[in-house]
Amino acid sequence: VAIKMLREEFQFDEKAKKDFIDEAQTVAELHHGSIVEIHAVEQDERGLYLIFERLDGRTLDDLIAEQKRLPLAEVKRVLGPVCSALDYAHTQGVVHRDLKPGNIMLTRDGGVKVLDFGLAIFDGQSESKNLEKTLTKLTEVGSVMGTVQYMSPEQLRGQSVDHLSDIFSLGVILHELTCGVRPFSGSSAAEISSSVLRDQPKPVSDIRADAPYDLQRIIGRCLQKDPARRFQTAKDVRNELEELKTGDSAKMLAANLTLGHPPKVENVTEGSFVLTTDLVRKLEHRSPQMIGGRMAYIVNNVRTDTLMIVLHSLALDHRGYAPVIDKLPCTCVALTLFGWDSEANYRPALSMSDHLIIIREFFKHCKKEFKAKRLILAGFTLGSEIILQMLTSPQEFGTEVAGVLVLRCNIDLTSCFLTSKFSQMDSENEKGILTFLSTVSARVNSLNDWSKYQLNLIGLVQRFGAKMEPVKRFSADIVDPFKIDEFGTFPNRYKSAMSKVPLVRFVFDRDESPALDRVLQRHLEENVLGDNYSEKTIVKANMSFVQLGLPESLLEQALSFLKEFNQHFESSPH
Repeated sequence: VAIKMLREEFQFDEKAKKDFIDEAQTVAELHHGSIVEIHAVEQDERGLYLIFERLDGRTLDDLIAEQKRLPLAEVKRVLGPVCSALDYAHTQGVVHRDLKPGNIMLTRDGGVKVLDFGLAIFDGQSESKNLEKTLTKLTEVGSVMGTVQYMSPEQLRGQSVDHLSDIFSLGVILHELTCGVRPFSGSSAAEISSSVLRDQPKPVSDIRADAPYDLQRIIGRCLQKDPARRFQTAKDVRNELEELKTGDSAKMLAANLTLGHPPKVENVTEGSFVLTTDLVRKLEHRSPQMIGGRMAYIVNNVRTDTLMIVLHSLALDHRGYAPVIDKLPCTCVALTLFGWDSEANYRPALSMSDHLIIIREFFKHCKKEFKAKRLILAGFTLGSEIILQMLTSPQEFGTEVAGVLVLRCNIDLTSCFLTSKFSQMDSENEKGILTFLSTVSARVNSLNDWSKYQLNLIGLVQRFGAKMEPVKRFSADIVDPFKIDEFGTFPNRYKSAMSKVPLVRFVFDRDESPALDRVLQRHLEENVLGDNYSEKTIVKANMSFVQLGLPESLLEQALSFLKEFNQHFESSPH
């Protein structure tokens, strides 16, 4: 067995002794394969002490000191049992309060054990005493317990803590094991506590390129400052880690797309485009917070003369297109609008014109960075609207575009129903957003429409929460041209694309067939699509909106377009 004494200073404190005995007896009732067993609470002339099982192994602290960061498979293997232990203890009403690598033991037989459940304030190694001396007083009442590097914001404030504080500590450990560094740093306990309370950790992908997006998302959710926004149980964290371990094959592709959980890919890495002072000066909406801000993107590891840039939809950010660009035979980049990334800390409500200025600079950056000779733009829904507004803008692209693949753009105001509702919503508070969501649901007349709207709504709510002003502002700019000229906007965009880009393809799902047929009928009578109209430039896909947006459908459309694109340029004298 192993024996642990109560700290000497507590031996003559009757309240401390009573609390120690009560707590120890409660923890002794915990029987779980990943929690160290307490056999007894005893007292003799030397004082109170615990008798618990003796473990042969080393702590996670020792492993971190040796390896800095662990292989991702090992991260998942170690923390899965920790999550199970936490979940079990929490259901029994026991909170750890001092979860850290030093309290996680890796046994020689490959097991994982969590130590000192609920006993952190009695542990002789606890830093609470020094911490109280070092920290500036954070609150008039309460005391600060635990190890500062792993403490939750509410714990640092001296507030009462529950199981959600352990979830935060779990996130810190997960970040440290993955990246080799803790998410919050400082040269003193006071500086570290300040970082925990105010700072956002550096994205995991910026530190470790091979970390999958899902792992970054799990860590970010655990480290939310607001306990209500964290995972609500350790079981949820364990389930997410298990999904990460086994891959996403058990999930429906539609669910992957909607919830932002792209299947694991091997050849896609993340990057970011930095907004400079000169670039921010060009914008109508200028803020010092934008300088140095990053627009996130992913890129495959294929290097060719052709670069395809994919612009995202309402439902997704760039990560949702990982399974698409991973399979494309050309260099491919998928980006997210500035401030629309699921990990963004600053979300300005930029106009369409401001977004286009940023994107044009990004195009030039990509063409130079990847040494591409030919540029293709591809977009689905919102991404298509961006491309088409760029084509009709008096400003140039900033670089020559050789091909455009437009998947499901707006044709008239009936196509803009959801976007129009976004532009009218009360985005100032959560109640207004909920009213908007109820209004949209009330207008649904079919399961197909319900699926279509849910794809967009869930993705946006997950990314923006109650801060929907950027969506409202951008949606208004999408709808306004159709309010001004409902039936002329799409024909004008089509003609502009045909006049500026060598190869163009518009793809529509069957939901848009009525609106598209109306345009084609007008073209028969009035030539509204212009003299350059070609039947092969407009494709009616025999699938629904939801089906067209699935990764395998997007990939099929992109591969088909690339095949035609290569044939076109191989046969062209230029």
